[in-house]
Amino acid sequence: MRKLFGVGFLIICGFFVYTVGLLSFFEVPDTGNVKFEVMGGFCIPLAVFLLLGLMVYPGSNWMTLSGITLLSGQAVNVFITFLLISFKRSEELSNVMDTNAFDYFSDYLSGFSIMIGVALLGVILLALGRVYRKSHEALDGVPP
Repeated sequence: MRKLFGVGFLIICGFFVYTVGLLSFFEVPDTGNVKFEVMGGFCIPLAVFLLLGLMVYPGSNWMTLSGITLLSGQAVNVFITFLLISFKRSEELSNVMDTNAFDYFSDYLSGFSIMIGVALLGVILLALGRVYRKSHEALDGVPP
């Protein structure tokens, strides 16, 4: 039962990772730095659910689980981002529906920067988790 709740908390954390990554692509004029304040607000439940998932999931390496969660959230973000870019560039879709709503999806510099940064952090955490596991296997002879 603990594993179920731990995985559930980590899935919710992955949703917030995806949300922060997707919000970084939106450019809303006349709002200034409100976008980054909103993204920071979404980072609070991200951290809370990550900590809850790490505390509840039994016998886990926190680096590996954190890396997997960040990479999973970014994988969904990559998929949705390229889907929205494809919708925005599609001439067939613009003939069928009004695509003016996609005009706000235009801050590619901050969007791709945050996407790459979070994915890189996830890869680093995953690699450090593997090194930690292998070093403990060598010392103890059994996996942690």
